[in-house]
Amino acid sequence: MSNGFGISNIGATPNDRVFFMRDNFDSIIRSVDGGLNFSKHYAMGGLVSDIFFSNNLTGICTTQQNAILSTNGGDSWSVIGPLPYISSLTNKGSVISMNNNSAWIGYDKYVYHSNDNFATWKLDSIPDVIANLGICSIFAPSSSVVYASSFTGYVFKSTDGGNTFSFIKKLDSYYFANLFSDLHFVSANEGFMSLGRSIFKTIDGGNSWSLVVTLGSTDIIEIHFTDAQHGWAICGDGSILKYN
Repeated sequence: MSNGFGISNIGATPNDRVFFMRDNFDSIIRSVDGGLNFSKHYAMGGLVSDIFFSNNLTGICTTQQNAILSTNGGDSWSVIGPLPYISSLTNKGSVISMNNNSAWIGYDKYVYHSNDNFATWKLDSIPDVIANLGICSIFAPSSSVVYASSFTGYVFKSTDGGNTFSFIKKLDSYYFANLFSDLHFVSANEGFMSLGRSIFKTIDGGNSWSLVVTLGSTDIIEIHFTDAQHGWAICGDGSILKYN
């Protein structure tokens, strides 16, 4: 289906709440009925970047000024930032919230994490494999295993909660000008990665990947899975794909 908001990022909860982000927009677009109806929620003054809910209630949204937290399913939000180098945050910034006191945020060449109710943020270590790395997605399927990816196709993995990352794979899209990449894991070993017009799947912790989706004329901007059988994808032409 096509959306009328020009949305570029998406998050979802297990109880069918869906959250959409639009570049250069100061509000969160939310549906509480699985996408049938939508409403806008003001994002505390910053232009929205990305959003992630770890359960039905707890979610973080990054903006170009700060990070904001909801503990009631997106009904209300409070500021928990700012983050270091927040001025570098763009629409490729990404956030993952694991539980009520741990989160990871990645953007540009930085990955930060917090495990103290988001009061402080620690800089993690990402291998400097190329000059313009472009970290644009991060996902933590457990408290110790964390994945990160770049729009250039590099995939990194941490097994110590994000303190240090190792390079594990470089994926190649069938389109030469990748602008987006996203990750979503349904377990520590099984997950999906979008890159350009393609979506790849791994079942062995990122060591090997198989191509599962290739689109003909538009990039896939973001993917989100509530489990291995149910997922969403946002595309550059404004379309929304649903997998079930």
